[in-house]
Amino acid sequence: MNVLEGSDGFGTRDFTLKFTHVADVKYQGAQYKATYEAEGYFTGGQNLAGSCGGSGVCSFGLKSEAKPFAITPKKL
Repeated sequence: MNVLEGSDGFGTRDFTLKFTHVADVKYQGAQYKATYEAEGYFTGGQNLAGSCGGSGVCSFGLKSEAKPFAITPKKL
């Protein structure tokens, strides 16, 4: 998983997560390898909810209506 910039740079309230899965298996003597990638965009007010305290500590998570968050992988 990689964290990518959101629409306003890097931040806790606006970011993209890029997931990469590499399947590398040996089956009946033959080697098979496939790579899948998917991205999900997360932003406050849309699918994230949270708050920041007076000390500057922030806590955000998926809104209850955004769970589970579906991300469709593509085979590369």
